[in-house]
Amino acid sequence: MSMGARLSFGIKAGFTGGQVAGQVLRDIPSLLLLFYLTSVVGMEPAIAGTTIFVPKLIFGILSDIGIGIASDRLIDRFPRRRWLLLAAVLAPIAMILLFQVPAASTGLQAAYVFVVMSLYMLGFSAASVPYLAQYSEITESPRERTVLMAWRHGFTGAGIVVGSAMAPALIHHVGGGRWGYGITSCVLAAICTLSLLIAYGAASRIPVRAVRNTPRVDLRALAGVFAYRPFRILVALFFMQEVGAGMTGASIAFFLTYCLKMPNALGNLGIIALLAGFVVMLASPVWIAVSRRIGKMRSYLVGAVAHGLLLLAWALSSEHTPVSVIFAISAAIGLANSGWGIMVLALLGDMIADSTAATGEDHGGAFSAVWTLAEKIGLALGATLIAGNMLSAFGFSAAKALHGEAQQASALLGIAITFGFVPAAINVAAALLYWRSGRPAGSQASLLESVAHEPS
Repeated sequence: MSMGARLSFGIKAGFTGGQVAGQVLRDIPSLLLLFYLTSVVGMEPAIAGTTIFVPKLIFGILSDIGIGIASDRLIDRFPRRRWLLLAAVLAPIAMILLFQVPAASTGLQAAYVFVVMSLYMLGFSAASVPYLAQYSEITESPRERTVLMAWRHGFTGAGIVVGSAMAPALIHHVGGGRWGYGITSCVLAAICTLSLLIAYGAASRIPVRAVRNTPRVDLRALAGVFAYRPFRILVALFFMQEVGAGMTGASIAFFLTYCLKMPNALGNLGIIALLAGFVVMLASPVWIAVSRRIGKMRSYLVGAVAHGLLLLAWALSSEHTPVSVIFAISAAIGLANSGWGIMVLALLGDMIADSTAATGEDHGGAFSAVWTLAEKIGLALGATLIAGNMLSAFGFSAAKALHGEAQQASALLGIAITFGFVPAAINVAAALLYWRSGRPAGSQASLLESVAHEPS
C-alpha cells in the first residue's frame, strides 16, 4: 500500500475506532468524577476539584512529554502502534480504581484519588499521544488525512454515546450510589480495552512513512514545535475551548439536577449525550463537504461561534423550558462541536506532515505531546480546578447534596455561569482571536492556511 493510496474501509474503521476509548478516557473524569466525589462520596467541590486537577496537571505533563519523546526516539524499535497495547491494560485498570474511593477521612480519600489519577494519566497518555501522531505518518495525502480525521471524529461521537450517554443511564439503571458507579466503570473499562486492541490490529496493517533522518527529540524539540507560530495559534485556540468544554462537562449534571430540577437528571443526561453523540457521528461527512466549499478555517470559525451561541441559549433555560427544547439544543451543539473539532484536528495533521516533509524528521510525537498536553490541561483546568472552585465560591453545599436538600440561589447562579455563560464566551472569544491572529489586517491569506493544505 503506497503512502498516497486510499486506506480500505476496514482499516479506517478499525484504526479510527480507537478514538472510542480515547473519548471515554477523556470524558469520564470530567463528566462524572467531580459529581461522584461530591454527591456520592461527600467531598466539597473545591477539595475534590483540586484533588483531581493536581495529578492531571503534574502527571499529564510528565506523561505526555515523556511518552511523546519516547515514541519519537524509539520509533524504529518500538512502533507507535505498540503503545496502544500498554494503554489497553493500564488505562482501564485505573478507570475502575477511580470509582472505588474508600470510605475514609477526606485526607485519605484525597490521597487515594491523587495516586489513582496519576496512574490514569499515564495510561491516557499512552492511548493518546502516539495514537494521534500516527495520523500524520500513515498517508501523504492531505485530503486522506482530513477524511481520517472525520472518521476519528465520527468515533468521537460513538465515544460520547458510550461514556456520556450509556454511562449515566447505566448508573441510574443499577441504582446509583457507589455500586452503580463501580459497575459502570468496569463496563467502560472493558469497552476501552476492546477499542484499543482493535485499533492496534488495524494499525499493524498500515505501512508507515520512512523518514530520512533519525529525529533528535528532547525538551528543546518540544519547545521548537510550540515556537512554530501557526501551531502556537492553533493550539492556543484549542486550549481555550477545552477549558470551556471541561467546565460544561463537569457541571452539566449539576445544571440538570439543580437548575433545571430534572427528577431523573442522570437518565436525561444520557439522552442528551446520546443525541449529541449521534449528531457528531452523522455530521462528520457534512462538515467535510462544507470544508471543501468554504475551507477548513472558515468551517472552524462557523462551528466555534455556533457552539458558543448555543451554549448561551442553554444556560438561559430554566425548569420551565420544555425538555424537547433542551434535547434540540444538545443535538445542535453536537453539530457545532463537530465543525470546529474536525477542522482543528485536520489542520494539526497537515502541520505535522508539512514539518516531516520539510525536514525529513518525524517529530509527530513532539507535536502530538504538546497538543494532547494542551487538551488534557485545558480540560482538567476547566473540569476540576475552575468548576470546583466556582461551585464552592458561589455556595454549593456537598452536605445538602448528600441529603437531597435544595441549594441556595447563589449556588444555582454559580452552576449556570460555570455550565454555560463562561464556556459560551470562551468559544466566541476563540473564534474572534482566530480572526485577529489567523487573519491579520492586510494579510492576503491566513497564516494557518499558509501551512495547511486545503482538501482538493
